[in-house]
Amino acid sequence: MKKENSKSRVLALLQLLMEQSDLLHPLSMPTIISTLETQGYPCERKAIYDDFKALSKAGIEVEFIRTPRMGYVLSERFFETVDLKILMDAVDASSFLTQKKTKQIKEKLLRFATIYEKEALSVELDAPKSSNEQILYSIDTLLEAISTKKKIRFTYFDIGLDKKRHYRRQKKIYQGDPYALLWENKAYYLLFKMDSHDNITQYRVDKMDQLECTELSFEPKPFDLKQYRMERIGMYSGEKVNITLEFIKDDRLVSLLYDQFGEDFLLIKQNDTSFTVNINTSISPTLMGWLATLNTQVKIVKPQSLIDSYQNYLTSILKQYRKDEMHESD
Repeated sequence: MKKENSKSRVLALLQLLMEQSDLLHPLSMPTIISTLETQGYPCERKAIYDDFKALSKAGIEVEFIRTPRMGYVLSERFFETVDLKILMDAVDASSFLTQKKTKQIKEKLLRFATIYEKEALSVELDAPKSSNEQILYSIDTLLEAISTKKKIRFTYFDIGLDKKRHYRRQKKIYQGDPYALLWENKAYYLLFKMDSHDNITQYRVDKMDQLECTELSFEPKPFDLKQYRMERIGMYSGEKVNITLEFIKDDRLVSLLYDQFGEDFLLIKQNDTSFTVNINTSISPTLMGWLATLNTQVKIVKPQSLIDSYQNYLTSILKQYRKDEMHESD
């Protein structure tokens, strides 16, 4: 059936180029014309060239290449293959998403892939998934509240041994100002200032219930998001201190520091076998666990308060296993 609408033909041409062309598989003009004709858009070369111009005005450039084959391709795709791979792996690894929503998002991303890429990209990861269908509604509500500077209300819970929700503060309402959403440890956290407190703290979005955006406006106080992240490891807050750590000389450890703290730390070479770093962060259970994973490759130089806390942390773990040994000997 013939379709006369030239605007529809432009969209059909764009979809064709997105799905069936890339640098290894450019589309020849005869292929473009014949394919559009089978879709109900009979046309000649001049009409296709006019459509190319229309796409160009919309910021979508089409170019003619000669190698490895001659034909037409999009000069720049909305997402390159590597972009789609990263995004789809991130969706797969996001434990706060349900299986249903994971599948929906990946199907949307695959619309930007060519027919030659889809098979390689359609890989399923066996990652833990949430059963909380409310999480995406919560994220959407929080994004609206942050952008419009509106206060929010919610209740907050933990999952108990009985696998049921146990609400904090006897299910009293948390009300205050939402500042930002952060993705950390496969979960979303809200940076939030309660009306009854001056400091900004973080709350897991998937543990919020009865969330609503109010009509009450707020004026955010000055807040450095980058500094906030630097001061916390794994979204655990604690006493902010300047710490000095001594590492054995190993490029892999330097890479690990960059992964953990970005570039905001001072590295000083001590000698041929060691180096020290100064970091502004907080003393938290996550910091202790991170230090423990490095075993004897790291030593705390200062402050003494961190040395004492770390010794207590390790001693408490050791005591637990010594108790087990005593019971076995009995």
